Amino acid sequence: ARNIASLGNGGRLVQVGILGGGGEVAVALEDILYRHLQIKGTVMKSRLQEEKHAMVRRFREHWLDRFEGGAALEPVVDSTFSLARAADAHRRMESSANVGKIILTMDTNPSE
Repeated sequence: ARNIASLGNGGRLVQVGILGGGGEVAVALEDILYRHLQIKGTVMKSRLQEEKHAMVRRFREHWLDRFEGGAALEPVVDSTFSLARAADAHRRMESSANVGKIILTMDTNPSE
């Protein structure tokens, strides 16, 4: 529901898989219709092996070269936790409060 609410008019949501198995979402159909939203979803688990291979091949043929040549691709970082706070990082992930990656850092000088 948060992902749908975050879309602007004419926005598109592509949902691949479900984190934590929680697949139920309540959304008013009028929100989708009046805002001209597009929602597309898929999972990989139920696909045939041949389909998975074809998807990887299409990605490689059409997109992989965009990652070469020093193109600036930067992940969206939600938060950073020290390894000692891994439990806090995991709780944040489980709460689905994050938008982007949660990073664990290694303490390079553990005596401090």
